[in-house]
Amino acid sequence: MVFLFNVEVLCGKKYICLTNLSPMKRSLLFLIFISFYFEVSCQEISREAEFRRNEIFLELGGNGLLGSINYERQFTNKPGLGMRVGAGVYGTDTHLTVPVGLNYLIRFFKSRSFVDLGLGVTYIKYNVQLYALAKREEGYVEKNQYFYFIPSAGLKVCSSKNYVFRLYATPVWTTLGPLPFVGLGFGKRF
Repeated sequence: MVFLFNVEVLCGKKYICLTNLSPMKRSLLFLIFISFYFEVSCQEISREAEFRRNEIFLELGGNGLLGSINYERQFTNKPGLGMRVGAGVYGTDTHLTVPVGLNYLIRFFKSRSFVDLGLGVTYIKYNVQLYALAKREEGYVEKNQYFYFIPSAGLKVCSSKNYVFRLYATPVWTTLGPLPFVGLGFGKRF
């Protein structure tokens, strides 16, 4: 403990060496410094750990397939179970997509980073094929609406100003099996 106070402090016009203080005064001074340190640290953690339940974000790829705007809401004031809904486009023509899903946030490393695991369904309206090399057999009737199951796993990082960056793996399950897909998003928590 002596090495912490082996410095000279300016008090008015005199220098006082803290090593000349009694052990009781040094201990008291040490406890005062520690209490200020922990008070400041706890304030920073509480501000940093403030969790916002709502989020709006733009997504390229992901559950919206080509591009979408989404709203996400966590069910509690702590990271955990939440839901998302959005509207987007897909295909060479502009086709409507509606991604809907549940997700679960797990705090990761820093207080503002999360592992995001989700299960979703995306509704697609009109002539849309997710795969370019689909085999069309005789008697094939093209549908004008589809539902695709899209699980997701990714990382969500929130800035101190509540901006959010997302990176996801979102395989799309079709009648031909899973197709690898990724999603990239940017949004704001409120």
